[in-house]
Amino acid sequence: MKPGAKLDKAVEESANPNLTGDQLADLFTRIATMGYFMSTEVGRLHRNFLQAEADRKRYAAKTVIVRTMDGTSNAKAVAALESSDEFWGYKNTEIDAEAEYQAYRLKLDGCKGVLNSIQMRLALLRDEAGRTRTS
Repeated sequence: MKPGAKLDKAVEESANPNLTGDQLADLFTRIATMGYFMSTEVGRLHRNFLQAEADRKRYAAKTVIVRTMDGTSNAKAVAALESSDEFWGYKNTEIDAEAEYQAYRLKLDGCKGVLNSIQMRLALLRDEAGRTRTS
């Protein structure tokens, strides 16, 4: 199962308008807990993205330095680098790592909105129960 799939399911479940207060409280706890563990995954993905970026930059710098030491102009060395398949392999790895990091970061941020929504629904249920008792 893909990381975050359980969180997705719980968030989808929270959209049900017929949930009781107990069910909402249970969902709140589950989503908050999964969000906590998701933050660890976001950190790992960010580290992977930074490593992929560093790998690309290291490869680019080494390649340009070697070519300029062989007498190639810097502009030609950079142009040759940017047209090489190996450079684009590094660049694509970096792009994929950043996309995955951003997707999980956005999911984690969205999780906060869902928790706020659940809190509001619980508050409304509490207020409604209080009004019903006094009527």
